[in-house]
Amino acid sequence: MAYRSWLLAFVAIIVIGIAWHQVFVMTGILWWDAPEPTMQPAPPPPLVLTMPDTSWVDLSVWQRNYPVWAAL
Repeated sequence: MAYRSWLLAFVAIIVIGIAWHQVFVMTGILWWDAPEPTMQPAPPPPLVLTMPDTSWVDLSVWQRNYPVWAAL
C-alpha cells in the first residue's frame, strides 16, 4: 500500500510540474526567451507643484463657524 501512495504522489508531482510548465509556456514567461537586460531610462523629473491661490479664504470666519474639526 505504501508503494502505491508513493507512486501516486510521484505522478501528482509530475502532473503539477507539467501543468506549471504549460502555464509558463502559454504566458511566454520562460528564462530562455527572456529579453536581454537593457539600460533603464532615467526617471522623469519630479513634479513642480505651485500652491493654489488662497487669498479668497478667510480662515477666522471658517474657524468661528466650524470650531470643531469633524466629518461634515
